[in-house]
Amino acid sequence: MDIIVVDDDKFMKTVFDKILKDTGLKYEVYHDPHEGHDAIVAKKPACVILDYIMPDLRGDEMIVKSSQECLFKHCNFIMVSSEKFNDLDRMKLMTLGFLHIFTKEDLQSAYFLETVHELVADKKAA
Repeated sequence: MDIIVVDDDKFMKTVFDKILKDTGLKYEVYHDPHEGHDAIVAKKPACVILDYIMPDLRGDEMIVKSSQECLFKHCNFIMVSSEKFNDLDRMKLMTLGFLHIFTKEDLQSAYFLETVHELVADKKAA
């Protein structure tokens, strides 16, 4: 598995389908954060894309759980949010283990797709 996306907004599956459909990357989208976390633990994808605000289990809480499961050796983590974070908040999130933080507006950018490819390749080479 290359990528697991966890975002409670069901429309985001359409967005990721559009972004990732021609990349050759294998991905799955989960709308329930608990199901998404279970899939991350079971499948250990090369890249995990987490939404920040989700009911029951936010993205920052999910990365802490992932750390407890020792998933960093298998997975690279990206945070996506509709919020724009200030530098201090970005540093706090990156301290938790997020390698990149993107706004949902940035998802359509070439830089986002390039970053995802690099993070997948990084773990596949390991």
